[in-house]
Amino acid sequence: MSSINKVNGKWKAEVSLTGFPRRSKTFISKSHAIIWSQELELKYEKNETYGGDRSLLTHKLSYLITRYQKTKSVFKKSYKSEVYVLRMLHETPLADISVGAINSNMIVSEMNKIRGTLKPSTIRNRFAILRHIFNVAINEWGYPMTNPISKVSLPKSEETPLRRISEEELTMLRKILLLRESQKMHWIITFALETGLRRGEIVKLKWEDIDRSKNTARVSESKSGYVRHIPLSPKANECLESIPTQSEYVFDTTNSAIASAWKRLRKTAKVKRVRFHDFRHEAISRFFEKGLTIPEVMSISGHRTASMLFRYAHADQSKIAEKLAC
Repeated sequence: MSSINKVNGKWKAEVSLTGFPRRSKTFISKSHAIIWSQELELKYEKNETYGGDRSLLTHKLSYLITRYQKTKSVFKKSYKSEVYVLRMLHETPLADISVGAINSNMIVSEMNKIRGTLKPSTIRNRFAILRHIFNVAINEWGYPMTNPISKVSLPKSEETPLRRISEEELTMLRKILLLRESQKMHWIITFALETGLRRGEIVKLKWEDIDRSKNTARVSESKSGYVRHIPLSPKANECLESIPTQSEYVFDTTNSAIASAWKRLRKTAKVKRVRFHDFRHEAISRFFEKGLTIPEVMSISGHRTASMLFRYAHADQSKIAEKLAC
């Protein structure tokens, strides 16, 4: 449909048709505005702007979400977490609307409903996946439309500040970790501090990944998708020597089990500010303090750029002062 209105002495033509972007243009002459809008409507009707089968636009968003899950998401490493997001998208009112009728205003309205109840990073992730679903539908499945999220500003992710673990916090943790019931967590935390491995990488580490002759551990499933070999320090090797080889996996545990155990442990040790991921940050900072070069630390941490790595590296200023005094 098109509309012609006089605004500030000029004629504004606006064309809006389901499945196509809303277009408007201002003219001095009303007749020119009418001709422009009629020509654009004709192009839309003939699919000259996009081409493709416009009947696809009657499909509900829920259909696209399901198709995406079965043909795209299922092959991703992040499938387990992404399938939860897709389930949440299925439960929104948008899921019952025809994709050709969904516009940016609807997206923003839906986003505003959950602001304040979810973290900005969670909202951003959810709608970033929805944006990708639309892109796949347009670029691969032939839906003749524009992406309604392409011009919507997503919330910025709030970066959790990284911090060094204090000696006092480590002392309190050691007291609890020395107890028999905390033995497995003692091994896991010690190994994390010595290697800088992520929790997921620790969980997936197998005995076949450990090379005793070279003192290395192979990380084949990492966040970056690259295989890397981690040098094992004497403490890391000592940790491995203490673990019984009853399973193909070194630590024989799960991500959720570590998360639950850590939640209880930090409460008992009264170190609630310390997150498990802080052990990776602490390890990387220590690598630099031991004199390792940037390429050497990157080969261990798996960071692809120095800028990403430096976010994790925070030297102990007192140790820098000791070096300056020499």
